[in-house]
Parts: sequence; C-alpha cells; structure tokens
Amino acid sequence: MLTTSATHFKQRFSEYQREVRRQPIQVVNHGETTGYFVSPEDYAEFQKLRARTTRRHLTPADLTEEQRQALRAARVPEEFSDLDRLMED
Repeated sequence: MLTTSATHFKQRFSEYQREVRRQPIQVVNHGETTGYFVSPEDYAEFQKLRARTTRRHLTPADLTEEQRQALRAARVPEEFSDLDRLMED
C-alpha cells in the first residue's frame, strides 16, 4: 500500500488515479490517517465482504404481529434445559 500526505494527494491527484489501479493509497494528515483511496474493483469487493459479514439487527417494531406472537410462544426444547444453569449467577 502506498502512503502519501493529504497535500501531496491533492496536488497529484491525477497520478494517484492511475496508481490506485495497482494498489490502495493511504492518505495521512499530520501523521494521522484520514482515508484510503481504492480502485472501484477493490471497493466493490469490500462492499461484498461487508454485506456478507454485517448482521441485520431487528427490533420488535420490525416484526409482524404474527412473528411477535410466535416469539412469545417459543419454548426451549427439553433436551436443552440443562443450559438454564448457565443463566444463574
């Protein structure tokens, strides 16, 4: 990965547009990373990976009434009752 200052990145942006096809570019400002410049292909790969690993969180408001009722009625199968002790202090 190539690293450059924000000032240099701004001044030579057209060069970095070509370079990013070969490798990602880390942009730093006063020693701190401010961002990364990546190719469209790398970004697409990142989006795919993120979509696979990101979990969707639901709240009760996201569920239908039927789904909420099913959750209320759900019971742990008897074969797993020994796991209840894990919930004790």
